Amino acid sequence: MPLSIQERRTEPRFHVAGRVNLLWPAGQCDAETVDVSLNGLQVALPDGLQVMQGENIEVEVWIGDISHFLVKGVAAHQHAQHLGIEFYGMSTADFDSLSGLIALLGRDTSKRLSAA
Repeated sequence: MPLSIQERRTEPRFHVAGRVNLLWPAGQCDAETVDVSLNGLQVALPDGLQVMQGENIEVEVWIGDISHFLVKGVAAHQHAQHLGIEFYGMSTADFDSLSGLIALLGRDTSKRLSAA
């Protein structure tokens, strides 16, 4: 992973299996989550799909029956079929759902991928 991306991280990331629906001006797709933090999400895109860096994306996230939230984000980077999305806007209720998920994941240290 490029150092510049690692340096920008301020919150721990957690591996989590879930699904997302992505909607951006040039398209829409369903994808699988790779990891999540309070500031963003990494998803595995369908083969061959490209999203332009800087593209605004609406993301609906389902983590089993544990968490569901809707967030606005921006395509921060794409490596192969993994897209990093940086969050920039969500409702208070959606933030509460996300932060509750992060608190739950934080109790299981085997899910942690990196620390702040």
